[in-house]
Amino acid sequence: MPSNSRVTQVVTQLEPAGAQSIAAWLEASGVVNSGTLFLYEKAQSDLFPDPKLLLETRPKNPAGALKMVRATSRWAKSCSEGEVLLAHTHYAIVFAALVGRLARKGVKTVAVHHWPEDRYPRGARAGVRLARRLGCFAAEIYCSAAVAPRGAKVIPNPVPNTDRALGGVADGHPVDILVVARHAEEKALDTALRALALLPDDRTITFVGGGPDTDELKALAKGLGVSDRAHFVGRMDNDAVRALMANCTAFLLPSRWEAMPVSLLEAVAMDADIVVSNIAAHDFLTDEGAAVAFEVDRAELLARALESLDATTRESLARGRVAVRSSLSEVAVARKWQSFLRDLDADERGCA
Repeated sequence: MPSNSRVTQVVTQLEPAGAQSIAAWLEASGVVNSGTLFLYEKAQSDLFPDPKLLLETRPKNPAGALKMVRATSRWAKSCSEGEVLLAHTHYAIVFAALVGRLARKGVKTVAVHHWPEDRYPRGARAGVRLARRLGCFAAEIYCSAAVAPRGAKVIPNPVPNTDRALGGVADGHPVDILVVARHAEEKALDTALRALALLPDDRTITFVGGGPDTDELKALAKGLGVSDRAHFVGRMDNDAVRALMANCTAFLLPSRWEAMPVSLLEAVAMDADIVVSNIAAHDFLTDEGAAVAFEVDRAELLARALESLDATTRESLARGRVAVRSSLSEVAVARKWQSFLRDLDADERGCA
C-alpha cells in the first residue's frame, strides 16, 4: 500500500489517450487502490473493459447538467475521510477540486497535468486557475518537465513493461514508417505526408488512430500523389499497436507540441527505431540518443532523418533505448508515486 489513504483517480472521458493509459498503469501497479472514475464515456477502451462512469454521456442540455450535479453530489458524499483524488488533465482536475470542496472530509485533490496548461480548453484553464487560487489542490504533478513550471513537481510517465502485453506481439505484420497519434493539428501529420512525397516510391506510412483531421489528411495524401502509400487503418487495440511497433522500420512522431507521449514510451518498450520532431517534450529521448530528431514542420529534414536510419544509426538508437528503459522503468516511476503519496500522508498527519 503506497499510502494510508484511499487513492482514487478521476479522468474526464473514456477514450484511447495518454492520460487514460497512465491511469490504467497507476491502477495496475497498485499506486491507486480505490479504482478510477470517468466523468463520462466517449469511446470504449481495452484498458478499462468495465469502467466506472459518473454519467453515460457528456451533459448536452440543462437536464443533463442537473443530472451531473446530482451525481457529483452523491459521489462527494461517498468519499472517505482523507481520500486522495488523482485528477488527470483539465476538466477532471476542476471536477475533483469541486468534489474535494463538497466532501469536506479532508479530501486531498492532486492535479495531474498531462498537457501544457495553456493548451487546456479555455473554460477548464480558468477553472484550474481558480481552484489553485482557492487552495483546492494538495499538490500538482506534471508528467514531463516540458510542461512544468519552474520548480514544479515532475513524475514522468514510465516505459511500459511489455510482459503485461495481452499477446500477439510476435505475430505483427511488418510495416515501414508507423505513426500512432490523434489526427489533429498539433500532431503535424501533414509534415509526415509531405516527407513521404519526398521519399522513394517504395516507402509507405501507416497511420493508426483517428481524429478531426482524418479527412483533410486523406485529401492531402491524394493531392501529394501518395494516397497509395499512406495507409489510414483507424483505431486498433493496444496489443495490435504494439505488434506494429515491434515490426516497423521506423516509428515517427512529428508533433508541434506534446507533453510526454505514451506512444513514444511504448515504442521504446517495443524496441522501435524512433524519429521525432525537435520539441522540448522529446528531449527525454534525444538526450539519451534514443531517437533521431528533425526540425519541426520541415518535411525535407524529416525525409532526410528517415533515410539516415542505417545499421550504425540503429545500433546507436538501441543503446539509447536501453538507457531510457532503465531511467523510466515502471518500477522506478512507481517508487516516485509511492514516495509522493507517503509524503502527502505525512504532511496531513503533521497538520493534524
